[in-house]
Amino acid sequence: MLIFKFLIVTLLVLYSTWCHAHPPGLSSLDVSLTDTQIDVKVTFALQDIEAFSPMDSDLDAEVSDAEREAAKPAIAKLMAEQFDIVIDNQPVKPAVSGLVTFDVQNNAQVTFSYAAVPQKQLQVQSNFLSLLPDGHQQYLTIRAVDGRVLQEKMLGKQNVQAVLDISEREADDAS
Repeated sequence: MLIFKFLIVTLLVLYSTWCHAHPPGLSSLDVSLTDTQIDVKVTFALQDIEAFSPMDSDLDAEVSDAEREAAKPAIAKLMAEQFDIVIDNQPVKPAVSGLVTFDVQNNAQVTFSYAAVPQKQLQVQSNFLSLLPDGHQQYLTIRAVDGRVLQEKMLGKQNVQAVLDISEREADDAS
């Protein structure tokens, strides 16, 4: 009987740990350099942003298409405030405010375009990560005009920035 009670208690502890533990979030940040601008796309799960930009305005526990549409300006504003691009040591603002779209997998994508191209250095900072729970990560990819990956990096709450030295990259490509 003692072994049976021990087994029950062990199973309950393991089950409660499994029920309360959930994987941290993962979002992505895609930066594409073109000849004339930088295009940025941030993708994240809607549940990650719900705490900062609530969409369920009628509080019925369902987010309708109309509620999603109504939330787009707030999501774009939040992401614009939480995302920084520095080109050749000069902070730049998006030429076009964030365009928000949703996919069938319950993700939101916010795209920005910056009307400048780095000659020496590109800095990308995703301050949004500091608002999210510990463990959330963001996969950053920076691509060249031809689609080559120039840098890949996993960002997190303690590491929200990536720096790409263009002059060093061009020297590496030339050799």
